[in-house]
Amino acid sequence: MNSSNFYVFSQMEEKELSETLNSAILSHSEKWFGHSSIEYVVKNAFELEISNSYNSNYVSDDFFICFPGENKLTLLKEIVKAPVVKEDVEHAISSRVLHDFLSDFSSNFPGVQEVNTLEEKLPKNLHSYGSGWVAVDIVLHEEFLFRCYLAENVVKKLIGNPREFFSNNSSFGSFSSLFKGCALEFSAGIGMVRLGLQQLKDLEVGDVVKTDVKINEEVNLISSNNQLYIRGYICKRNSYRSVLVSGLSEA
Repeated sequence: MNSSNFYVFSQMEEKELSETLNSAILSHSEKWFGHSSIEYVVKNAFELEISNSYNSNYVSDDFFICFPGENKLTLLKEIVKAPVVKEDVEHAISSRVLHDFLSDFSSNFPGVQEVNTLEEKLPKNLHSYGSGWVAVDIVLHEEFLFRCYLAENVVKKLIGNPREFFSNNSSFGSFSSLFKGCALEFSAGIGMVRLGLQQLKDLEVGDVVKTDVKINEEVNLISSNNQLYIRGYICKRNSYRSVLVSGLSEA
């Protein structure tokens, strides 16, 4: 990934990217499978776990496709519409079919070059919070088929400027205008914890109170007058603990 900026994609951006990819992914499914019943999920890469069984990587600049080796069999069966055994997967013709399928799939993403069929380790920061990578999970007949990772550079070509800067030509422009000329105080609500009276009495400076909230989950920002609610992610900016605004809360 060429960009080194900290970035977390908001739910609005995930939805926008999903809507942008919809016709292309369904058309690709119709072309290769003869139907458009394929489904997909778009998420920040750090929100999804990666399995050790993802041992097949198809790589291009800022773009990775990976899936468990056993899913090659499922994919080939769906493409050729004929019985396929494990030995067939390693055949040169099968490898070419898989390569062409994935290359054609990658053509839906602007700027992505021809994918290379090779084993390569995924970037170290891929699942780090704020890495700027997006994961798209492809689901066939309600079963996971493969996952592709898009770097921020690829996503920007699909949906425009990153909303981190709330540029006026983005769909977040009107959102940022809410704060112009306003001095507001916010408190971040990071989950809730119930303590018994004795537990509360025994608390001392330095004690740690555990919550069930994960570091990569959204938190709510509440204005001092309890009238404005905003969603955001905890991050670190300029050596300060900060909250990256991701959208208006439904609270």
